[in-house]
Amino acid sequence: MSMLLATGAAFANPADPQEDSVQSQFEDSVQSQFERLTSTLKAEGEWTLDAAADLASQAVEKSQEAIAEAQTELVPRLQALGKLLSEQKGRLDTLAEDWGPQFDAWREAAASSLAELQRSTAEALDWFHDWMVERSEPEEPIEIRV
Repeated sequence: MSMLLATGAAFANPADPQEDSVQSQFEDSVQSQFERLTSTLKAEGEWTLDAAADLASQAVEKSQEAIAEAQTELVPRLQALGKLLSEQKGRLDTLAEDWGPQFDAWREAAASSLAELQRSTAEALDWFHDWMVERSEPEEPIEIRV
């Protein structure tokens, strides 16, 4: 175990100052490359964010243009449809005022006619029934001799 501690101490404190200088240069080089990579990634990330923001802005502008075009086209059509429906409602109201009482009179007349038809039909069926009964009875009783 003491040998492991001695070996670890030897690596922690290099004996050769030249090795120390090479290790320091290597660490500086790695640190420099890491900083450049970080800087490049940061710049590319900012560029990507700017490009995405520009695309989003263009999409919003196109959408707003499409909405404006749709409004320009649809608003007059909807207004014309509203006017047409209002006119149709006015005509129906007028018809209801003019024809409403007439329709009620027709309905009452139809109900009265239906009641008269039902009464007449019942009388006719009663008469037919009575006639059939009269026809089915023998005129003279038949005697059966045994």
